[in-house]
Amino acid sequence: MKRSSTCRNMRLGIGVLLAFLTLLTAANCGVTQSTTAIRDADRHRSEVLLEDVRAYAAYELARGESYLRKARTAAGHSDHQTAIRLAQTARDAFIQARDVASQNKRRRYFKPYRIDWTKPVIP
Repeated sequence: MKRSSTCRNMRLGIGVLLAFLTLLTAANCGVTQSTTAIRDADRHRSEVLLEDVRAYAAYELARGESYLRKARTAAGHSDHQTAIRLAQTARDAFIQARDVASQNKRRRYFKPYRIDWTKPVIP
């Protein structure tokens, strides 16, 4: 009787250890890191769009959206290090768009950009 409880405790301890190691490995996985970076950039994008930045920082916003699209493509092709780098660049572009828009809104004679965002950009 004593022996079976010891075996159960040992199995439980090994199970907990394996679960911990799996979690630790998954936290350093490229898939997890790239997904987190893309979600972070997408969150910044959503915040910037809610602040109505398009008319005041069109270049920075377009730059961020382009890098975010490329990051998603890279993650889809399992190039996670590139996806992380591109998502971080997109996040930085969205942060810069917020800063530029706040500067342009304060300028006295700044005319907001009149861009039709519904039309696709054809290279």
